[in-house]
Amino acid sequence: MSEKKEGSKVWYFADGYLPLKEKNNEINFEGHEAIMILNCNDKSANIKMDIFFEDREPVTDILLVVPARRVKCFRMDRPEEIGGG
Repeated sequence: MSEKKEGSKVWYFADGYLPLKEKNNEINFEGHEAIMILNCNDKSANIKMDIFFEDREPVTDILLVVPARRVKCFRMDRPEEIGGG
């Protein structure tokens, strides 16, 4: 019997709405969209991400790394966190 690995190799997130970027001074909350990836394995996870849009061509082959046994939050409103500038 083969050992089952946790997680999957292909995931789809059908969301990605970026809320207005404004702070509510009363509660110190800033709206944002993020993708959080959990890596339960003992080695870093190299991830390739494609982003599809309603009104333009997709951005493909974005490379992300999540260290071993960590969770990493990639903020979609910060292009530098997802390979953009």
